[in-house]
Amino acid sequence: IKDFTEAATLLPAAWDAANRGRATSNSANGFLGKSLIFRASIKKQDADYATALTALNKVTGALAKDFGSNFDVKDENNAESLFEFQATQPGGGDNVWLSNDFDNNIGSTSAYWGYYENHYSLFGKAPYIGTKKLLAAFDPKDPRLPLTMDAKTRAITKYVTRDQKTQSGVGSLNNARILRYADILLLKAEATLLSNGSTADAIGFINQVRTRARNMVDTGTIPANFATAEADKAKIMNWIMNERFVELAGEEGIRWLDLRRWHLNGRINLGSGFDFSSDRSDLSISIPKYLYYPIPLNEIDLNPNVK
Repeated sequence: IKDFTEAATLLPAAWDAANRGRATSNSANGFLGKSLIFRASIKKQDADYATALTALNKVTGALAKDFGSNFDVKDENNAESLFEFQATQPGGGDNVWLSNDFDNNIGSTSAYWGYYENHYSLFGKAPYIGTKKLLAAFDPKDPRLPLTMDAKTRAITKYVTRDQKTQSGVGSLNNARILRYADILLLKAEATLLSNGSTADAIGFINQVRTRARNMVDTGTIPANFATAEADKAKIMNWIMNERFVELAGEEGIRWLDLRRWHLNGRINLGSGFDFSSDRSDLSISIPKYLYYPIPLNEIDLNPNVK
């Protein structure tokens, strides 16, 4: 949090074309606000929600007119994208199977989306597909649905539909979007609600995300706005959680971390009766064991006191 705070004051609001893709004050304030919300959730420090909102309010951005353009190789670093991995194509002896040493044209700094499209490079491993729960979370007429997943196979289509392969045909030039403005709006909704701010304002942030989706279709009506007169905070929080599920589906490093922090905050219970997928009734996880990363094997080998 300290590093993000310092970066927010030192970094420029934008870079010139030659430095496109570098972190900006918008990136730093966005990550600062997100970090504070995570700390507020996990440590139950409600004061952090207000501090987070201060940082998030400094983020200037806009929702792209087309939701799908956020995952389009031809629209990278757009107004909605606050920070993304800059996937590139090395020349010469590019080899995606080797690490890049940044001194020779061996290795690759490309992205990889093969696990979504069942690419041959998986060598028979199971591809990642959306769950029945995710499919059911979408209104069938939500314009985001076909841009997120195939309704028949549940294959995740983000990053795949508008992709461009590297010269190897394995890697991808399509940047992974790490932080975008839609995420910020939903975080602002959460921070506003949980800092005892205006419930109407919180709902308004959710509605901005839903309005963008609806407006992708001429005279679109779905997804409809939520009523800003709603005062039930538990219901509004549920709207926020569901909207994050749908809007940010298939984007790495979001869903599990959301579930984990909401569990630690007591808003959901991952250890009892939580519906992870609707595909298997027997799916469950051990709490608190699976809330933490495993201790690396080399640390266990080095220290006989570590079990």
